[in-house]
Amino acid sequence: MIRKEKLFGIVVWYNPTQENINATKSYIYEVEKLIIVDNSSADNSHLLSHFPSADILYLPNKKNLGIATALNQGCLSAIENGAEWVLTMDQDSHFNENGVSELVEKANSYEFFDKTAIFSPLHHYDNEAKNKRKWKGDYTQENSVMTSGNLLSLDAYRQIGRFRDEFFIDLVDDEFCYRANEKGFLVVMVNTVLLNHYLGDACVPVRILGLKKTFDDHNPIRRYYIARNTLYMAQLYPKYKKLFRHRFRKQFKRVILYDNRNKWVKLRFMLKGISDYRKGITGPLTKTFLK
Repeated sequence: MIRKEKLFGIVVWYNPTQENINATKSYIYEVEKLIIVDNSSADNSHLLSHFPSADILYLPNKKNLGIATALNQGCLSAIENGAEWVLTMDQDSHFNENGVSELVEKANSYEFFDKTAIFSPLHHYDNEAKNKRKWKGDYTQENSVMTSGNLLSLDAYRQIGRFRDEFFIDLVDDEFCYRANEKGFLVVMVNTVLLNHYLGDACVPVRILGLKKTFDDHNPIRRYYIARNTLYMAQLYPKYKKLFRHRFRKQFKRVILYDNRNKWVKLRFMLKGISDYRKGITGPLTKTFLK
């Protein structure tokens, strides 16, 4: 059972704004302690004054170590401080009132609670084109879910292992979930609890042969990580090789057909992702390439 006194929150900051502070307020008092892992280059400890009565542990990295390493820092800190479960949050996501309590209640009522590593809310996006999920009942078992809003069992985390540091940013959540499934754990979506999720990269509408379509306008750096890490996923999980190869080709197709902003720059970064995968390169994109 998930108990509040054993539930900590983890949020990863990166140059946080006032909107991010407001998002944090939507759940900070529904967890016993909030661990803020800050990947910003500056020390943002002064922002803690926005939460005067909250129990906060602030971990500044003074540089961007990536989402995976930050999540691992948070989980290990939570374990050291006696937590049993963590709520993992992006800085740009927020719950409706009592959202975390509702998620905990639904998790505790789940028939296969003891086999579940992650309980995820249903993500409601700022762009309506993304909200296409059909109702499938209160709970659905998933291959993967996004990190933000998840209740993660720290006992399961110990058995599954760390988030993959070398992925740095993209597909970190997918890889952890697939590994959890391989180790016999469930990843469960709670469809009755919503998390409001802001898409950092715009969802751009386009028309092809009169048909309206949308695609995620990821910046070139994100395109690099998505291309590279998708190929690593195909290698790590041969059972799903066709799925990830299909996703890889789809990314290229969408940039070539739909992208009208920095198309060639994005393709250059994606080709760099392919090259680095073939060379076995992981971690952050080299600064020399960015110049």
